Amino acid sequence: MGKVYISKKKYAFYAYSFLIRHLDHKQQRALELFEHAETVTARQVGELFGFKPRTSAHLCSQWVTDGFLIIANPSNKARSYRLAQQFQKLVPEAR
Repeated sequence: MGKVYISKKKYAFYAYSFLIRHLDHKQQRALELFEHAETVTARQVGELFGFKPRTSAHLCSQWVTDGFLIIANPSNKARSYRLAQQFQKLVPEAR
């Protein structure tokens, strides 16, 4: 058998597959947002999935409760979220 070469970006997903199995499909897709920025807003999450603002705010709130996200800026107008420490390993360091 030959060696399998994978990019650094995909390495995190292979190395931490046990963490990925605990995420639902939406959470897995939301990881894409954290490849480009350390914090995201509910609006960005809504744009990714095509949700209305209230739905995306509720989803982010649920993810905070589940431990997937942490509130980075608690203000009502500019609320932003960052990835919980245990899931930051899944995102490449290319920010």
